[in-house]
Amino acid sequence: MGVVALESFEPALTPSLDHRDSHHSDQEIPSIDLLPFFEPDSSPGIAAGRERIIQEIARACEEWGFFQVVNHGLDCDLITQSLRASKDFFDLSMEEKMKVRPPPGTCPVPMGFCHNSGIDGLVERKEHLFFFAEDGSPTKSPDSFSKYNVWPVKPQNFSIVRERLIVEGQRTAIFLLSLISRSLGLPDNFLYEHYKEKMNALIMLFYPVSDIPEDIGLHKHQDGNILSVVAQNETEGLQVLKDDKWITVKPRTGSLVVNVGDIVQVWSNDRYKSVQHRVINNDQNVRYSFAFSCVPGVSTLVAPLPQFTSEIQQAPRYREFQYGEYMMYRFENKKIVSKNSEEITIKYYSTAEE
Repeated sequence: MGVVALESFEPALTPSLDHRDSHHSDQEIPSIDLLPFFEPDSSPGIAAGRERIIQEIARACEEWGFFQVVNHGLDCDLITQSLRASKDFFDLSMEEKMKVRPPPGTCPVPMGFCHNSGIDGLVERKEHLFFFAEDGSPTKSPDSFSKYNVWPVKPQNFSIVRERLIVEGQRTAIFLLSLISRSLGLPDNFLYEHYKEKMNALIMLFYPVSDIPEDIGLHKHQDGNILSVVAQNETEGLQVLKDDKWITVKPRTGSLVVNVGDIVQVWSNDRYKSVQHRVINNDQNVRYSFAFSCVPGVSTLVAPLPQFTSEIQQAPRYREFQYGEYMMYRFENKKIVSKNSEEITIKYYSTAEE
């Protein structure tokens, strides 16, 4: 992974969301430069520089649950091509896009193209493509949902970029997870190897222009995974909840947005936070993004790690649960026809007395 800069795939766009959000704050999520991790080990001060970054990541995960990174190693040309291929797909007719779905009743979770996601009867104003990705592990789970993937035939450039994006996107996500692992005082590869079955996922999203104040493209939620890594074009929309205020994540050239998910919060016994975030549709420009997620296999058992419980005389704040059960609760809850209007989160497994 070389040092790169993220380039816009569209002409420069002027962010235009701030005046529409009554909860907007001038705060920003932390931005962290990972350049020292791509410099030679023999470089002067390299060890100290890397340790400083690890501490910055720890603070960001404890205080925000979100941060941006620059010089992260994901090829800028690949990001540009992926966002362009995503735009070309979402520009297709609805009839063509609807072909990119598994046959009804064949898949237990929503895969491929979707334009009617939401909760409690409220449709989110967005479209997305969702796939599970094989991680190259020699021991693949028979329960892997990647067998249900339906890939777009059109546009032609989509198939060219998606194979490379899955490989390099996973590589970058695993690298970032190794830094988070170190920031918790664990070995580099500990968190990634802790869950034996990998069911990593890729989602590509399109948010239309809207003149409706605070028009919801993606409802507030916490990510039910381990880690999310997001690339976006220059249109604002992503917001993070901190201290009861919605903080707009300003798109920055050369950056990826990283956030820890529910599983890291459970593993760390609440040391790191999985926080609520949402997307508000912009009033001038469309927004394109894609996110790569580290996701455990459905049979993975999730519980606070002993490093953050028994080894430091702390009671576990969550009971053990099977990830597949949690994932199915969340998918069922996010159906528009769901009878439960409140998001299912890891609080469901909390050991705290109500």
